[in-house]
Amino acid sequence: MCKLIDKEISVVGQELKHIKEIMKNNLIGIDYTVICVLALDMIEQVLGEQYEFPIDIETIIKNVDVEVIYQPLNRMRIDEKKNVYKVVGSFFIRPNLVTRESITCIMIDSESGVEEQRYALAHEFVHCLIHKSETMFSSSYRVMPMLFKDMEEVVADAFAIFMLIPLPVFLKTFYEYISSQSEPVRTSEWLKYLSIIANVPYEDVAIGYQNIRYVFGILYKIKQDEKGIESFCQRVKEVTSDETRDEVTEIAKRQVQKILSVMGDEVESALFW
Repeated sequence: MCKLIDKEISVVGQELKHIKEIMKNNLIGIDYTVICVLALDMIEQVLGEQYEFPIDIETIIKNVDVEVIYQPLNRMRIDEKKNVYKVVGSFFIRPNLVTRESITCIMIDSESGVEEQRYALAHEFVHCLIHKSETMFSSSYRVMPMLFKDMEEVVADAFAIFMLIPLPVFLKTFYEYISSQSEPVRTSEWLKYLSIIANVPYEDVAIGYQNIRYVFGILYKIKQDEKGIESFCQRVKEVTSDETRDEVTEIAKRQVQKILSVMGDEVESALFW
């Protein structure tokens, strides 16, 4: 068996230490946190401040000028290689051949399960939000496993999870769940429960759960720091566009304060270590 020599161990250790210092500054996770607060703000604009699982994604999407059509999306796909992944949702913008006006549409596979449909709907809705002002665009959501070539897919997945599993409801549900358990909580069982109550596929919950944990780590640090909110808002300004910087920063500040208000001492002692 080959053993690591001291030099290799030293190099790995030094690089890990460097990465730890970068992460300590919360710069890596700010993008995810901004996505999280934007999702929360969109939910509140449509559903108000009082909402529960499962999130009414259909009502949210009705407030945007996009048509949603449910129909089989996989029956006509005869290419065996492409059939490795089942298409659950697609989104397109294209001009009407007669009027030349843009047609914006999300298509959902009517033969997929409800959980898959809801997640695909949320995922494709993000593409709609990003490309709404364009005249030509298309995308498709396929059931995992798959790797992404475009970072927009990562953004769509993150926004979809934070919209279907908003942090304030997650925090409340998580605390109620562990409080009801007489034995130590197993992550796999909790994720199964979360999948059922949020009506989201287990695989997507398990993957998205890592983003949720990461953002909560940032929020916990903000709560412990006397100037946490101020420092956080400054970092938000570093990752937002010039046109929306002030508005997004205000949204971020407002939503983070709401989440922190739910993180009382009792909840904090039970959920954070």
